[in-house]
Amino acid sequence: MYNYDDKNGIKEYFKENGYVVITNVLNKKEIDNTINEICNHPALLGDYNFNLKDPSTWDQPHIKNCGFVDVNQGYSQGHSQNELEHVWHNRQNVNVISSFQNILDADDIVVNQDRFGVMRPTKVNPKWKTLNSWLHWDENPWKHTEFNNVQGLITLTDQTEDSGGFCCIPKFHLKLKEWIEDNLEYKNKNFNETNIIVQFPHEDKDCKNVKKILAPAGSLIIWDSRLPHCSYPNDGYDFRIVQYITFQRKDSINDQLMGVLKQSYIESYITDKNFLDNIITPAGRKILNFDEFEKLYPITDKDIEAYKEYKKGCQLEIEEKFTEAIKHYNKARYLSNLIEQVYL
Repeated sequence: MYNYDDKNGIKEYFKENGYVVITNVLNKKEIDNTINEICNHPALLGDYNFNLKDPSTWDQPHIKNCGFVDVNQGYSQGHSQNELEHVWHNRQNVNVISSFQNILDADDIVVNQDRFGVMRPTKVNPKWKTLNSWLHWDENPWKHTEFNNVQGLITLTDQTEDSGGFCCIPKFHLKLKEWIEDNLEYKNKNFNETNIIVQFPHEDKDCKNVKKILAPAGSLIIWDSRLPHCSYPNDGYDFRIVQYITFQRKDSINDQLMGVLKQSYIESYITDKNFLDNIITPAGRKILNFDEFEKLYPITDKDIEAYKEYKKGCQLEIEEKFTEAIKHYNKARYLSNLIEQVYL
């Protein structure tokens, strides 16, 4: 483990092992505020009247079998990431940003709007146990053999042997090229270069090298996307809560991330001035690419009208009035190329 200001130690350990634990990136107040937001905001667990102090409510929320929590529980309509406050403070945290800049060796980086992780204590109820082992890559290893992307999470509770948490095969990035050459049959049988998420074979001898990565609350764990990784189950009496957080170099933005950034830009200017004026800092504007978007896509009255038409269509689709919804979607397309390319 390295304190966030030990830049050289962090970078050297990461290069050798493919992951690193950076401590003290958040203080206790920031941790408490983030946990309260995840548990109480209606965009997340708050939709279920979830109460961290009341075990009778712990059965209610929609938490996936890997422990993931999404805005809107994965549905497209409804709440927005822009409604959140403290998770955005964390994304703009100077300790977090500088840590990713150091690992990525780049000043110009952009942020993704990742999900959250909540593992309930299985000593209270065994049925809450998540998957035992689901080692995988989030990018195709046959397509990305060189250092390309990193992933990360902020620990909001202590990550211990029994808490559940992140695990990986350390140093696997150093042998990836050799491994993929030795496993072409596995690739040809199961995958091709269009696959994004690739499962690591359960029978592989390297499964015995999986390591639980322990960290105190307020730490940032960053790992090379070339490492097979997953989470291990909670086997204790306490919750495990994390905020996933990912940055990448601005010059490597893909279409998916560009769409996410544009969506945040549009919603900030059209629907949520509080987010734009009171939450987003100059550092936040930079990692969201807002200044560049303002030059390329200045928001017009037609964009605003098109967005309203799009939202009407969303509501009608929820009500299963599909013909009427399509009419509003088509009107939105006619009014604004920006709304069409981002939402439709």
